Amino acid sequence: MIRDISFAISSYNRADDLLDLLHNILALDDFEEFIEDVVIINNGSTSSYAGVEDFVAQLDNPRVKYHLLPTNLGATGGKNKAFELCKGRYVVMPDDDCLMEDKNCLSSIVREFERTDTDREIAIVVFKLVYHINHQIQWSGFPHKNFKKYGGLSSFQTYFFPGGACAFKRSCIEKTGFYTTDISFAQEEYDLALKLIGAGYCFIYTDKVTVLHKESPLERFPPPKRSMLNWVNKSRISYKYLPKKYYYSTAFFWAMQHLRESKGDYSYFIPGIKQIMRIPSTTVRAPLSKEAFAYLKKVEARLWY
Repeated sequence: MIRDISFAISSYNRADDLLDLLHNILALDDFEEFIEDVVIINNGSTSSYAGVEDFVAQLDNPRVKYHLLPTNLGATGGKNKAFELCKGRYVVMPDDDCLMEDKNCLSSIVREFERTDTDREIAIVVFKLVYHINHQIQWSGFPHKNFKKYGGLSSFQTYFFPGGACAFKRSCIEKTGFYTTDISFAQEEYDLALKLIGAGYCFIYTDKVTVLHKESPLERFPPPKRSMLNWVNKSRISYKYLPKKYYYSTAFFWAMQHLRESKGDYSYFIPGIKQIMRIPSTTVRAPLSKEAFAYLKKVEARLWY
């Protein structure tokens, strides 16, 4: 019998953080009852993972599985591989610099997926994300941009999710596919969110499960490049799924955001503009249905940027 939950973790150059997360997962209440497996992907790290490898070997638990990839597959590739190798009905994918706060979170996750008060099948349960250092809400990872209206709610349906603080229903993902390989980093969650909404699924936020985010100081990319990737990828996704007016508005407003965040470093602005201009000729459109677009309106999705 397949147990309910898998933990699937893709890690890159954060061995110490990953080891903390493994200890955290193994200490959760009802581990034996709920957890089918814990799949760890070393996504082609260049730093030593000897501590993690020794810990897994000494643990000698067949449910905890460590895989070393020979090359880095990018953020989306690592997550896709982790999902492919795990088996649970519900897949929790914390970032490697996160911890689960509540020891009883496993039963809470299952209960949220089994809710019957939604018109659509629940594909993702989104967790409350807070900073590890002070337990304040990480608003950049809050699954709605209308903080004033939704920030104090304990549960609501939404239109996107933070990839490191949620759980996926396997059967839904197997029907739609997981993260696109067209995006290796930045906004990959937005693409998957619109794909799932287009397929008729929904996402539920709950504050009954909390994830602590250490926010590792190790940056994958310099801030100006990260800003450019967000700008270009968000524009590409808008072009792919939404009416074209949202592509134009997204490209413009995120260009302004990029200039503000770059603080005088314009080295990525011209390359970004060139990529934006190529989107209509290089991106195949897959417009959402009227019903899916109406659902986005219902949950008050931010579409213009």
